[in-house]
Amino acid sequence: MTTVSRVRTSHHVRTLSPTYHKFHRNSIVLLKRYLSGVSMDKQAEAPPDNSMSYENGSCVVDVSDLAQSMREQVRAYTARVAPERVHLAGVLARNGPHRSDSEVYAERIAETLESDGIDFTLYECIGEKPSDVSKVIREMNGRSDVHGILVFYPIFKKNSPMYGRRKGPPLKDVEGLGHNYNARWIFRARGRNRMEREVYIPCTALAVMKILQTYHPLESSVAEAQHKRWAGFRVTIVNRSEILGRPLAALLALEGASVYSVDDSSILEFMDGGRMRLRNDLTLNECLRQSAIVVTGVPSEDYCLPCDMILPETTVVNISEYANVDEAAVIHTPHIRLIPQIGKVTVAALEQNLILLHQRAMANK
Repeated sequence: MTTVSRVRTSHHVRTLSPTYHKFHRNSIVLLKRYLSGVSMDKQAEAPPDNSMSYENGSCVVDVSDLAQSMREQVRAYTARVAPERVHLAGVLARNGPHRSDSEVYAERIAETLESDGIDFTLYECIGEKPSDVSKVIREMNGRSDVHGILVFYPIFKKNSPMYGRRKGPPLKDVEGLGHNYNARWIFRARGRNRMEREVYIPCTALAVMKILQTYHPLESSVAEAQHKRWAGFRVTIVNRSEILGRPLAALLALEGASVYSVDDSSILEFMDGGRMRLRNDLTLNECLRQSAIVVTGVPSEDYCLPCDMILPETTVVNISEYANVDEAAVIHTPHIRLIPQIGKVTVAALEQNLILLHQRAMANK
């Protein structure tokens, strides 16, 4: 029986009987598996296209079918390993900023975890000090029945989100945001197969990679001829955060793409081979006019991508909680593929990455 429970703690975790309380975010995975398209036991078949099409060939894509196919793999795994349980522990500051938003998010994800056979416990830290959170994380790290740890941010008003991420244990860090496993290391690895070290990256970036692999078509002859899937492609990413923009740029560059990474102050170009350079000679509009793929993740309701700069046949992915893309404007360009939301795939990626952590824990028993 799957359990979803809530535990309140001051300095130490107190174990309570599981109670049904419907209750996430970014995650991790092994770089080699995801870049090769392998997940769980076998490669999932491409889901049917579920989109709204227009006369000029443009469409708005619903990624629910992809998320569902990923979740089916998770359910098959949790059913196969039963009665062994897969367990995710969440950490939330009871008096932290945006606590209500975090709780709503946790509640939305609870039903997904429960229906897919994953146990989830949310630990509420009553104390006001970062050390209170650190103690909970350390205790969860020491428990063999906890396979992943998720910290809801922002955790405290006076602390950077990176505080808790640096404190998170790399072996159970489902967000993959610890300083030992960040995007810069991934990029500098230059795609080499380093069996002695596992590479962890945020699941939002991995969700975008999965979406692009599924919904951005390649000519079969091109796909067969290219050793790297995105060789020859130009991509613009309007976001350079540690949880999305940098890791996504690194992943695409390792797969052969030239990636323009845009923030409010500069443009960087990530290139194959672990190279990177500052592009003072380019503007956002010029980047868009060269790109076959555009990803936007600006955390502002006032931002809107300049849709008139986007080329025909471009795939546009919005990963912001706000509508960065004017749908009515962008679909006037022929053969646009617009993905306005990716949340369901991100949650499915979290689950799959948690499964990988569970597999490793079982192998190390």
